[in-house]
Amino acid sequence: MRHSPENGTAIPFWKMEGCGNDYLYVELTTLAPELGRWVEQNAAALAPDMTDRNFGVGGDGLVLLAKDPTADVRMVMYNADGSRGATCGNALRCIAMHMGRDRVTIATDSGQVVARLVGELAEVEMGAPIFEAAAIPFVPAVADVRGGGGDTPWRIGMTLEGVQEGYVLSMGNPHCIAFVDDDPQTIDLPALARPLQAAPFFPDSCNVEIVRAVDGLLEQRTYERGTGETLACGSGACAVAVAAVHSGLRPHGTPIQIRLAGGSLTITYRTDGSLVMRGPARRVFEGSYRARR
Repeated sequence: MRHSPENGTAIPFWKMEGCGNDYLYVELTTLAPELGRWVEQNAAALAPDMTDRNFGVGGDGLVLLAKDPTADVRMVMYNADGSRGATCGNALRCIAMHMGRDRVTIATDSGQVVARLVGELAEVEMGAPIFEAAAIPFVPAVADVRGGGGDTPWRIGMTLEGVQEGYVLSMGNPHCIAFVDDDPQTIDLPALARPLQAAPFFPDSCNVEIVRAVDGLLEQRTYERGTGETLACGSGACAVAVAAVHSGLRPHGTPIQIRLAGGSLTITYRTDGSLVMRGPARRVFEGSYRARR
């Protein structure tokens, strides 16, 4: 029997969400070998079908869990459009919650991280931010660079009403963060994000965050590459914390509360340059998916 969409073989999955950022998870090691190979080889095509909110299950992306020789598990992530994602902070917390261990090592395309369970929450050591242009990747020669680089985020000029400057860095995937005075909900985020994502100085596109400091916390909206606006972005919240510290909005080493549309995260940008993210993760349901013919 061939495992393929033609014979409608069921693919077992479960759905989890972290602050409303929802992904579908498939554990390759639990599948029959032939089916597991087929899912792995066709994941880029499966992701748009499975995550379609009208004709599929619905989700912001697809995550495969695979064996890894140096970690407890490997996370292989696909965005809703089928493009490959390097990492996802909310998915990392969900994997930690799924595995149910006090400590778990997770390999990603951007490196290995350690995650822990802290009561009903999950905490992830997200590593250090990346400011090197080539590693982000970011091409400063074709951007309106206002400063930064070296050991700080790049600062670039931006041209949308109420947004004059953005901070550029990577947390395993590229981010551009803009601080605003107005309520982020009143800003046309797609109009800001889409030109940036297509700009020549972001050769691999980028995630775009708009942020307002209010009531002792930071409010964040995110427009993700390959997905569009999501209710939360964990790596984006880490990037926002870095930008807030370097812009003087928040001090190093102090927990930063970040409110997203789907919930809240606590990010600490330590004085040694590393970041830790803490927040909720929840299993929503499980089922099986028959690939479309």
